[in-house]
Amino acid sequence: MSLKILVEIDTERDDAVTVGEVLRGKFWDQSTGMLGCYSTFTYNKDVTVLPDRVEKYPEDPNYGSQDITWHRAEWNGVVCEWYWDGDGTVRFILPAEGLALINSDCKKPSYWEWE
Repeated sequence: MSLKILVEIDTERDDAVTVGEVLRGKFWDQSTGMLGCYSTFTYNKDVTVLPDRVEKYPEDPNYGSQDITWHRAEWNGVVCEWYWDGDGTVRFILPAEGLALINSDCKKPSYWEWE
């Protein structure tokens, strides 16, 4: 049996946690109960992988290079960027709305914030 459900996201009505978790489910295969961008990094079949983006930071004498490699993907016009640093950070960019969501600790679904 297959069931397809369309979800309308209203960025003025829906809070960041709701929108972030809906989008997480659209990007990552969570069918086995694993949490996308934390315990699984397997994208759903309709997600397009984009080239990585490197964010350059000045060299830190105590820690060395602090450059961040953002892994990127796109689904239905929404761009996802994420990097792993032990906690994981994921950002969803909604270009049509000029908005973005960020979660700076991927294992915590409640950490979503509008940027």
